[in-house]
Amino acid sequence: MSKRAKLVVLTIAAAITYNDWLLSPFLNRHLWSKDGSLSEYSIASQPYHLVFRLIDVLSGILLIYIGFRIYKLIQQYKTGRLFGLSVILLGVANILDACFVLPCSETLSKSCSVPISLSLHHFRMPAHAYSSSLIGLCYFILPMLALIFAYRKRLSRLVGFSLLVVLESLYSLGSLLVMYNRAGGPTTKASGSGQVIEMLLLGIWLVFCVYELAVERPRALD
Repeated sequence: MSKRAKLVVLTIAAAITYNDWLLSPFLNRHLWSKDGSLSEYSIASQPYHLVFRLIDVLSGILLIYIGFRIYKLIQQYKTGRLFGLSVILLGVANILDACFVLPCSETLSKSCSVPISLSLHHFRMPAHAYSSSLIGLCYFILPMLALIFAYRKRLSRLVGFSLLVVLESLYSLGSLLVMYNRAGGPTTKASGSGQVIEMLLLGIWLVFCVYELAVERPRALD
């Protein structure tokens, strides 16, 4: 197996481990049935929380390696270098997300309250919120950089798929702002089903992206 084919296989592994919510119906059916935030599966009080945290760390390590390989593959292009670095950033943020978990589940416990305050006079967020925000930023930056790169290199299929992911990330951002407005302010409580769609789409897109760049259309990079 060539190095480029191995990179695709590793990307598939990263996409699967990144979507460790697939284990939720089997390991934490109660929280799954309540459509809780995917971050809540890693809370210390939840069953099999260490499994989810360890898989998140593994996913982060794989993403860091893949980002480094992508950087090396298309380092002659500025957008390509930025894309590789963004994948590395997503991997680091995923590891931090697993290390700094939420203190409790707002979905399952009415007494749970994770204070968040965002204003010009007072700024307060839990450590987990910073890493999650970084991941959310990567959801937009990654496909946008790939879209720009693919457009310049005339990779039409990658342009179309990347545009779809960009639009989905913008829709998710809009939905999040609407939820915050209804809740009266920022909150760690989120719809697990919405996150599932976003993570699954990103994972499939990343595999397709690496396949296009490393295997299907490598001559376009020359």
